[in-house]
Amino acid sequence: MTKATPQRPARPTPASDAARRAAAIEAFIAAPPPDIVPLRIAFCGMVAKQFEAHVPTALASAPGTVIHAQYAEIRFIAEMYARACYSMLLVSANGPALLRLPVQATAILPWPRGLAIRLGRALLTSLDWLLPRALHRQLLLTSTLMGTLDVVLDETASSGEAAVLRIASLISREAPTSQLPTEQPIARLAQTIRRYESAWQSDFWETVLQPSVRNYCLAEALAVAHASLICQSSVIVPRWMVCRQANA
Repeated sequence: MTKATPQRPARPTPASDAARRAAAIEAFIAAPPPDIVPLRIAFCGMVAKQFEAHVPTALASAPGTVIHAQYAEIRFIAEMYARACYSMLLVSANGPALLRLPVQATAILPWPRGLAIRLGRALLTSLDWLLPRALHRQLLLTSTLMGTLDVVLDETASSGEAAVLRIASLISREAPTSQLPTEQPIARLAQTIRRYESAWQSDFWETVLQPSVRNYCLAEALAVAHASLICQSSVIVPRWMVCRQANA
């Protein structure tokens, strides 16, 4: 991993494909205003701290090769997902009052921008104890599961629909008993996350998360298939035609 800078959070080493893709995307994203930089550093640091607290132990018990071979890429994607989840939690109307009230206050009270930013940084650095440890663990492990799925799908999507549906099935109770080394970490992470789930968490996993992951995997396979057809064709196909065929 590269070190975090005032402009950018830590990311995989420059030699990795993930770093090259990240650099290409970042070229289109404006750097944050200078006074926002401490806020961003605090946010990235908090997420990195929670990752270190909860994920390495879970991954250490996960068999397979993908974890060790592509750990930096998985962590990069997992922390990105985790920051998005924490952001949604901060602005959720149903979130914990200790988070919801300070965020709402910044929108209501006529505080100077500098004070609001300092208070926001304090709030982010306080998330360690404002949120239950179990919530941090669940959020980081689930984000890591999604990151691992992304990495495995990068290698699997070109194999077609059956292959990606097998990957999607790894997070279900009916996961295949015979698993490839690259599939084992996904199944183990899913089992770890669900070990102490409540009834509503179980219902959410099976009625919302599993169908969403299945659709995401199918969309990846479809996108790769269409990209392959376009690359093999000598005819330039308009983008709108590809989108229409993909949605058909």
